[in-house]
Amino acid sequence: MSLATKTAIAAAMLSDAALVALLPKRPRDPSTPAIFNSNKTLAPPVYPCVTYRISSGVPDKRFRPPIQTGGPSSVEDEYLDIEAWSQKPECAEIEAIAESLNALFDGQALALTTGRIFRAELLMSQSDLYDDKLNAWYGLYRFRLRIKKG
Repeated sequence: MSLATKTAIAAAMLSDAALVALLPKRPRDPSTPAIFNSNKTLAPPVYPCVTYRISSGVPDKRFRPPIQTGGPSSVEDEYLDIEAWSQKPECAEIEAIAESLNALFDGQALALTTGRIFRAELLMSQSDLYDDKLNAWYGLYRFRLRIKKG
């Protein structure tokens, strides 16, 4: 994932009042909500929180359809995984965070600092998942970012 894409994603989440209202502040930076560009195992133990990162790959070809343009493609795809974490088993916090993330990203176009624009679309979501090592529940949301080249 390019630096411009990461910057746009972070800026969008940090500036979204509905999402920020659902999250506590970071333990080491009390002016910033608990949104981390990492895996949860690398993030501080604060809940609820959001982690995001470039997807390590796609589970199968259904998530990466070919782009038919008749010539060289002017679009490139990047995949983003976002997780919402909570220690409350009823998962209401996770569902509220997921609603905010969907409103923020799904079907929306965001400008990048490079002048390119991407449109995000939710490809997959799984909720009510449990991580026994962290003793926490989470929801996983995969977005495809369609980025216009040039």
